[in-house]
Amino acid sequence: MKLRLQISTQLSLLTLVCTVFISAGVASAAVTVAPGSSFTFDGVNGPLVESGAVPPNLGLSATPFAIDVGHNPPHSIPGLNDGVYGNANSWIGVTTRAIDLDNNGSTDVTSTFAALDLVGASPHLITSFAFGRSNRGDEFADRTSGDYFVQLTTLADPNVSTPDSDWATIGGINISSSDFGDTYRHSFTLNAPASATGIRIVTPGAGTAIDEIEVTAVPEPSAAVLALLGCLSFAFLRRRRRA
Repeated sequence: MKLRLQISTQLSLLTLVCTVFISAGVASAAVTVAPGSSFTFDGVNGPLVESGAVPPNLGLSATPFAIDVGHNPPHSIPGLNDGVYGNANSWIGVTTRAIDLDNNGSTDVTSTFAALDLVGASPHLITSFAFGRSNRGDEFADRTSGDYFVQLTTLADPNVSTPDSDWATIGGINISSSDFGDTYRHSFTLNAPASATGIRIVTPGAGTAIDEIEVTAVPEPSAAVLALLGCLSFAFLRRRRRA
């Protein structure tokens, strides 16, 4: 099943690619969301977490994947969601390939990507996501600047071989520098919750580092809550029958 998300202004992805570059040239902020994207930036660099502990989020239970295993140990795929911030727990992409961002059968960018297969085969209602180069401290001011594209899929168990046509691009992000602050964690909130079984971040190119991909979703009812609702429904039906 292919996801058919539409960017709110109905801009084509080729237009979106252009606007990312244009907005980066005129905006004062180092982090700029492309016009027509289905999410907004929270405007915060970090804050840094000296302990390195990543807050609870749906991404921690996901299966990470990427085009290649990573730059060199320790910069490998598990670093995408291992629950620890920091350069030593990051992924750095090396291998690039042609990527079709708007599902028109042509190459829009040649780059790397990092992704998460969210737990379970059923889609989650995604409300926000976050990523950065390093959020533990001022370790390295590098491997950050450029254009990123965020994609979602509703295909069950997505992986590195999932066709581009099964991914829907929901927006673009430009980070115009690799200075400290710009390398920290940045969070983005979707304009409306979106169904997804996976999230993929297409990076600016080989050598880009991603410390941690975090995903927040609408909480699912717990087993206890569902059981309670079942008991209440049963009690209600019994009362109606007696009446």
